[in-house]
Amino acid sequence: MLEFRDLLIIALIIYWIGRFFSNCYTKAKDNTKDKQIKTLKAEYDKRLKQLSDKYDNSISILTAERDNALKELDKHATNISLLISSNMTSMPWLAGMMADYLTYDLEIEAKKLDWGSNVQREKKVASIRAIRADAQKRIEEAKVATYQLDYLRTLYPALDDILETDYKDLNFTGEIPEYDPVREYLSREEWLSLSLVERDQLALDRYVQSHNKSKWQIGRDYELSIAYEYSKKGYSVDTTGSYLQLEDMGRDVIAKKDGTVLIIQCKYWSSSKTIHEKHIMQLYGTCVLYCIEHNASPDAVKGLFITNTNLSNKARSVANALRITVVENHAMTDFPRIKCNIGRGEFGERTQIYHLPMDAQYDMTQITKSGEFYAFTVKEAVDAGFRRAYKWRQ
Repeated sequence: MLEFRDLLIIALIIYWIGRFFSNCYTKAKDNTKDKQIKTLKAEYDKRLKQLSDKYDNSISILTAERDNALKELDKHATNISLLISSNMTSMPWLAGMMADYLTYDLEIEAKKLDWGSNVQREKKVASIRAIRADAQKRIEEAKVATYQLDYLRTLYPALDDILETDYKDLNFTGEIPEYDPVREYLSREEWLSLSLVERDQLALDRYVQSHNKSKWQIGRDYELSIAYEYSKKGYSVDTTGSYLQLEDMGRDVIAKKDGTVLIIQCKYWSSSKTIHEKHIMQLYGTCVLYCIEHNASPDAVKGLFITNTNLSNKARSVANALRITVVENHAMTDFPRIKCNIGRGEFGERTQIYHLPMDAQYDMTQITKSGEFYAFTVKEAVDAGFRRAYKWRQ
């Protein structure tokens, strides 16, 4: 049998073995807790960072939106300031707005592709936006020019006549072309078979009946028609609009009789167009200028506006206030179109040349000297001793 001492030793061994395993279990348990704590702490830190990043991003977005809103407010304030400033100042920003609007469809296409980080897609977005920027610049420049032109046309009504003029119809040099313009109105057979007088008369008849005249030719013929009407009334007429062309200062016809001077402006427009007050104001202004230039009494210089169409109500009111006489719906009447001019040749000899409306020197030729006149027919001109120019015959 075991003695008490042996039992005590065995008990102590069992105790220490129990303590050992108990400590091992406790340490293992503590290690597990530490791992769990570390895991929880890591998840907490990660979540906290996510929330912090999300908060920072939200703050950035809100800050950007606030800044954009402030910029828009400043932009609107600038726009309002420009609207109440001069027209010339407001044109560039208005053109920019129109350019932005007209190219916004390109921005929409760019936004459709502007997502993710695909390199090729990003290149396409950049390319589209570069195209839009270039288009905006070009449109803005064109719009500025358009707005400025419209503004100037409002200030200076005579610009309408200049802009509507086909410059190939004007002969600024007065040179006689090698090619006879009469040929444009005749067939080859007619040209070869008819006499000179017959050819010129047939060409003139067809010119009168033609519906393909330029705006310049129609306007010029209307002025000459009005001038002929007033010459029959006993006025001495000067068709300044015909030979001064774009420099007539709004004085198409100047008619004088018994100390009275009529400054006549003629407008032959489409029946769908309406004459506005700016044209009346221009005529009034050129009447005042005529008085200054010729030291004439305003009572002796009268403004007369004649048109084949109608005036607006405001234009009539302005004309009445400025004492401008207006004749509306006045048709073009027949008048002698052939200019019979007396001049000097290369060696100083007297020349008598007749000019048809399609001739290069027609507009520059003035009929003022004794023996000069307007003829209805070519035969009338030839019988009076006049001929066509020689250059194109050679």
